Amino acid sequence: MMILFYITGVFYDLRSILPGVWGEILVRVNPIAAVIDNVRACLLYGHAPDAFIMVAWLGISLIFCLIGLKLTYSHENTYVKVI
Repeated sequence: MMILFYITGVFYDLRSILPGVWGEILVRVNPIAAVIDNVRACLLYGHAPDAFIMVAWLGISLIFCLIGLKLTYSHENTYVKVI
């Protein structure tokens, strides 16, 4: 699980470490890397964030949240509730 921290590019730019297509793929596929890359582009370089990738990950996360809520409510009587 710790390896995921190193492939997000918190302390370095993934595109400079992995040149070519691999850095771009890693930034697009990893949601945390995409957010960090967009924040870095805004704060350090003054570029506008990539709206498409941010909206895409927002949509994906909302879908997963809705699925999780539906599963939680449908199985709420089958697991032990801790008060």
